[in-house]
Amino acid sequence: MTELLDHGPRESASEQERMAAEYLHAEFESMGYSTTVQPFTVEELSAELSGLAMRAAGLEDVRVIPLDGSPAGRVSGDLAAIGLGTRGDMPEGGLDGKIALIRRGLITFEEKVSRAHDAGAVGAVIYNNEPGNFMGTLIDPGPIPAVAISQEDGERVLAAVGSGDVQASIRVANEARASGNVIAELPGSGEATVILGAHYDTVPGVQGANDNTSGTATLLAIARELAESSFPFTLRFISFGSEEIGLVGSGFYVTSLSESERRDIVAMINFDVVGSGTGPRVLGDGELTDMVLESGDTLGIDVRWSPGLQGGSSDHASFLDAGIPAVMLFSDDFSRIHTPEDTFEFIDPSLMESAVRLASDLVNRLASGVLNAPTAVP
Repeated sequence: MTELLDHGPRESASEQERMAAEYLHAEFESMGYSTTVQPFTVEELSAELSGLAMRAAGLEDVRVIPLDGSPAGRVSGDLAAIGLGTRGDMPEGGLDGKIALIRRGLITFEEKVSRAHDAGAVGAVIYNNEPGNFMGTLIDPGPIPAVAISQEDGERVLAAVGSGDVQASIRVANEARASGNVIAELPGSGEATVILGAHYDTVPGVQGANDNTSGTATLLAIARELAESSFPFTLRFISFGSEEIGLVGSGFYVTSLSESERRDIVAMINFDVVGSGTGPRVLGDGELTDMVLESGDTLGIDVRWSPGLQGGSSDHASFLDAGIPAVMLFSDDFSRIHTPEDTFEFIDPSLMESAVRLASDLVNRLASGVLNAPTAVP
């Protein structure tokens, strides 16, 4: 696990993610697996290629972060300060053709941007309500280009707007970046396939010890344990890239499958945030979940069903959406994920060991089920 942390942070589709993929490829190959990398490209909003330009002294260098969900594009217009962007902050004359300058706080980013758009604004600039800049997300795709700026820049821009007309231009741009899934395979004696997976990327600037170095290390551990085994199905281990920006890697993998390949997958077992909490948890396909709970009873592991983190998801969802049975093994402490506090000191190796034992037992139960399944009559 510590070797993986050496590659952190591993922002989606970054050079650090690529280096981690090379490490994983080498690890799987050293265990004797046939290993490949499935490349794909992600289109992601780029802070480096986006910007805010203004015709006002002292405002030439304003750095922006596009809001996740903002459309790409370039818009220009006079800046109009509208406070927090509440309904009462909307000017009587509307915002036709203007760019709204909005303070962060009180209501969601989506409300701020949607309300500005409804009043006629062509773009939105949201400045922070505390020092520094921030990364904001629109729940649904936004109607107009929207960017975030720091509190310090926001207050300078606000002062300039208060002194007279300020014309601005917002540019929100996408950047194509390379990512990939690392796929290791142990051929079996039958046509069925069982997939075990975990994403190996992190959010920007975060070590990601629990999310998801713990899941990736667990995947490597069970791969090492099963490397000399034989099964009546092909065993496939997949380290998914670019999970943190919308399950991109697992989504790409599933859509790359033919209809017959999808039908051959009898189960997908996903490991995510398994390293911190009070005990192992499981969610997903009902039949597979029951099998994991039975494994817990057999092994003396107190695994429980849980709905998981509300408002979040993981790579098993890409398989469930395609009608493929899938479960996720995790633990119940989400308190530090996506924060700088997600570090090695909070990882409990015994939780990862429990996940390995549960998944290994589930694989063996699936093998027994395949072997004892009735033969189809032609």
